[in-house]
Amino acid sequence: LKKNGSVENFPVVLKAADGTVRHVLASSHFFYDYEGNAQGVEGIIHDVSDIRRAETALRESEEKYRAIIENIQDITARKRAEIELAERQEKFSAAFTINPDPVAITDADTGRIIEANPAFSEWSGYSPDELIGRTTRELNFWVDPEERDAILSSLKARQEINDREVRFRIKSGAERISLFSARFISLGGKDYLFTRARDITERKRAEKLLKDRKATLTVLLNAPSDSIVLLDREGTIVSINEAGARRLGGTVQEITGRCAWNLIPGEVAERRKGYIAQVFAG
Repeated sequence: LKKNGSVENFPVVLKAADGTVRHVLASSHFFYDYEGNAQGVEGIIHDVSDIRRAETALRESEEKYRAIIENIQDITARKRAEIELAERQEKFSAAFTINPDPVAITDADTGRIIEANPAFSEWSGYSPDELIGRTTRELNFWVDPEERDAILSSLKARQEINDREVRFRIKSGAERISLFSARFISLGGKDYLFTRARDITERKRAEKLLKDRKATLTVLLNAPSDSIVLLDREGTIVSINEAGARRLGGTVQEITGRCAWNLIPGEVAERRKGYIAQVFAG
């Protein structure tokens, strides 16, 4: 954050008040006064703990499932493995089905969708019958088809992609922004592509609103004649424009950081304290 001025989708591990560990993606940036001095940090976090747990369960199930297939050596072992395999498949299916993000499995050779979870249908607007056996090209999913080709090239080189921002087109024709992850998996000796698309469209809109609010604040602080003052709960002047500083008898540098209540008459200060308390109380 200090180096670049902002971060997006930065993975952070937090501990909640009850002691539970939460995995979040943080997006934040500094906000500045009219002279370009950093005044603080604002941002949003997106809790992905449930997604991480679902992905871990899915990966563990996949690894155990593959190990069972590779180590079958005799009839007795096969019988035992069949029982275990059924249990793993059930766990795999459960983890796949309950994943809150749209996930799908496609044939690595043909690109045809062989399985999609309920979240995928709900997100895309396509029923399972409309998805299974079709390719994403046929469904016109990719807003930029060249991006699909680039992702496939990266997958072949690295075998995995994590949280790459991609635009998809759903059945209604609307465009959705997603963090796209994909990796190759092997099931029964055949390669498949496991994909997940976490929709961040609303989050991107919220980030834009945050940036717009920052721009509006900058414009207000640069107002040539109006007194604009930004206070915290205790009345400390966090930021002030030149007009406001002049009316309080100093420069922006001299006034910033001082308590506003000490710079105005007592009766006025008491009334303003009441106004500020009401604002912070909502």
